[in-house]
Amino acid sequence: MTTRAALIISFTASVVCACSYVPPGPSSCRNGQVDGAEQCDDGNSVDGDGCDSNCTPTTCGNGIVTAEEECDDGNAAEGDGCTANCLMSTCGDDVIQGNENCDDGNGVDGDGCDSNCTHTGCGNGVVTGSEVCDDGNTVNGDGCNATCTLTGASTLFVGKPGERGNKDANGTDATISGGQYMAVSGDALYLGGTQAVRMVDIPTKNVSTVAGIAGEIGYTDADGLAARFSLITGIATDGTTIWVADHDNHVIRAISASPPHTVKTVAGVPESTPNAIPPVDGPANLATLGDIQGLAYLNGIVYFMEATAAVLRGFHIQNDTVSTYAGTAGVFGNADGTGAAARFMAPRYVTSNGFTALYISDSGGKKIRVFNQGNVTTAVGTGVCGYDDGVVGASRLHWPQGLAAAVKLGVTEQTLYFVEGKADTIRQLLVNQGTVSTLSGNPAMCTADCGCADPAGGYGEGISSQAKWNSPFDIAYDAKSGSLFVSDGDNHVIRRIQ
Repeated sequence: MTTRAALIISFTASVVCACSYVPPGPSSCRNGQVDGAEQCDDGNSVDGDGCDSNCTPTTCGNGIVTAEEECDDGNAAEGDGCTANCLMSTCGDDVIQGNENCDDGNGVDGDGCDSNCTHTGCGNGVVTGSEVCDDGNTVNGDGCNATCTLTGASTLFVGKPGERGNKDANGTDATISGGQYMAVSGDALYLGGTQAVRMVDIPTKNVSTVAGIAGEIGYTDADGLAARFSLITGIATDGTTIWVADHDNHVIRAISASPPHTVKTVAGVPESTPNAIPPVDGPANLATLGDIQGLAYLNGIVYFMEATAAVLRGFHIQNDTVSTYAGTAGVFGNADGTGAAARFMAPRYVTSNGFTALYISDSGGKKIRVFNQGNVTTAVGTGVCGYDDGVVGASRLHWPQGLAAAVKLGVTEQTLYFVEGKADTIRQLLVNQGTVSTLSGNPAMCTADCGCADPAGGYGEGISSQAKWNSPFDIAYDAKSGSLFVSDGDNHVIRRIQ
């Protein structure tokens, strides 16, 4: 027993002795010995000699910038500002880094990834393709519009502000009388107002009368100035023919766009009364036209609105017939639908997008509607009077009037411009994005009871909200110059937005 106890005591003592052993501390980097986690140690603090000052071999990814390296963040990861080969991340290096949206390895704009490494398109800060400006956003009113197609700057085109008249002359020597219906074809801007159709040569700004004489009311089919009209309430053209709505004569007239500008009646039974008459469809020379408002040409049909009957009708040129395409005469409402099931309140203006669709200003319904192959839908407006920009489901309109679809080189930009006559503004609808915003003018305060407070109305050129309008009436888009023409009704001028 004594011998065994002594052995246990002796073993325990040796264990205690071993556990109390303290090994030497870790060596310092650069002491010439590779210890611990060191990968190398050449005994110096020189970088780039094969073993750097942090005791790692000289190489990209060791955290020390040496030799040809531009950076070294201690890893081989991409996208953190320093590439896997220790070069600074830069736009055009074919590696998507940091805040870059794309990087195609070049500095070429317009190829899908622009020179600032953002995707080609409006709002990226690079002007490409058909863009005339790009300020890095898609906000209206800041010097570049939501589609990068207009700066929003307005200028006087023809007429004298505040001076009413019908004088043919050049530019600001000419005079304009009130609101004009407008249509563009080539270099010609056609104006329809009172009892005459006039033409502005866009490059020279020269104003001349094509047919009729302002102030001389009548009904005569003849050449040019020998023709007589009652009250023109709509105009459209296909470049060869100019069509006008002769309201108080209750007919649609066709004018040759080439001299001698022969005028002839193509639809309706002439009635010398300003009062609306019941609309009746049928052969063009037997059909009756009532409260004709606005015209638009699309695919062989001259469409027009019957405001007080609340329907969309059209004169089919080849078939020589007049038909109702949407709505039921005398039945009012805001309902979308197909054909006769659709409802309008007081539609007054219409334009085409050049393909299959029409846009309709239902002024009384506080909406802009779309007619596409028989179906009527709502583009924007809640049916409640007001003035709110934003998403179309919540945006309110006050009194939408003339409108123009932006069609350039046969391709629609899916943009619709329209005037708010009583709010004294020009607005822009992005059809695909479903948003509406104010392009030009500072809107008056418009309430749900349709009252708009001044001082919105006035006259002033400028960019976006700096411009002032006084009852803008109609608008036309010129694809050739990429600009808008606006009839500023109570200022008696035609203005241009570029």
